[in-house]
Amino acid sequence: FVKELKEGTGLDQDVSQYVLQQDASEMILAHSKRLIDDVIPLAKEEGKSSMTFAVGCTGGRHRSVALIEALAVTLRDQEIEALVTHRDVEK
Repeated sequence: FVKELKEGTGLDQDVSQYVLQQDASEMILAHSKRLIDDVIPLAKEEGKSSMTFAVGCTGGRHRSVALIEALAVTLRDQEIEALVTHRDVEK
C-alpha cells in the first residue's frame, strides 16, 4: 500500500509503473503470457472468435487494472485485438 498512489488507478502511469515493478506482478504477467501463448493457437484452431481473460484484485482499481492493461499490450503486439473493460475502476 502506497498512500500517495491510493487515489489513482492502474491507468495512471505512476500507479501502473509501481504495480508492474513488483515481483508478484512480474510473476503473474509471465505466467499469463505463457498461458496466452499456449491457448490462442488452440482457440484459433477450433475457430473461436473471442476469449475472455479476467484479472481481479481486492479493490479493482490498481493491480488488476495495471495487469490487464499490460496483457492487452502483449496481445496487441501479436496483432490480436484486445477489448479491455475495467468493471470497478470508477468505484
